[in-house]
Amino acid sequence: MTTHAVRLAAVGALAQAVAACSDPKVANKSNFARAVAEAIATRPPCIDIPKGDGADPFPFGASARPPFPRYVRLDERATKGEANRQLDALVHAGLLRRERTQVHETTGFAGETRSVPTLAYTLSDTGRVAVAQADTVRRATSSRGESLCLGRAIVDEVTNFTEPGDAFGQKMSEVHYRFHVADRPAWVGDPAVTAAFPEIARQLADDQKGRTVLVLTNEGWKDQQLVAGS
Repeated sequence: MTTHAVRLAAVGALAQAVAACSDPKVANKSNFARAVAEAIATRPPCIDIPKGDGADPFPFGASARPPFPRYVRLDERATKGEANRQLDALVHAGLLRRERTQVHETTGFAGETRSVPTLAYTLSDTGRVAVAQADTVRRATSSRGESLCLGRAIVDEVTNFTEPGDAFGQKMSEVHYRFHVADRPAWVGDPAVTAAFPEIARQLADDQKGRTVLVLTNEGWKDQQLVAGS
């Protein structure tokens, strides 16, 4: 083979290798990391704002009940510990506002009402922004308007994956990966919040591990849950 032919063959082999690397349908760590990053961006670590335990001004079974205010009876405040501590911690962090009020509570099926001394928790301006951001990224969640996200999950590495195989009419692979949480909002570091929500420490731990199932689509590899929800 001539020198020119050798060079042409080398160029052809390199072009094929580049094409394989850029093909989103190839099963490799690069494509899988991209698919995992797309998926976990819609499932950031979050905490739920407690419901509260208190007077309810809406009739039993009312469908128009808004998520806020959260109500806590003053006469039950001492006995409904965890939820109240968490609401107060979010007040301390500037995400909620708290005021004392009287709620005309509807009780029973006959519609009787009574006035109950109550604390009402509403979103502050900062809280509204945080909740709106959570709603935007958690597009697959059913608890819209009631969560606060702790940051953005970043894929560090795809550690391993199963050989893609056929299941339920699709080609699938189980992928294991490492990740960390970046872009944490300032309120996450509030001592009152971290004390009231001990799960935050677990969700923000360094060098976390995850796994998911990816499926091959006509656009490349995608997270199974995103494909099912699309």
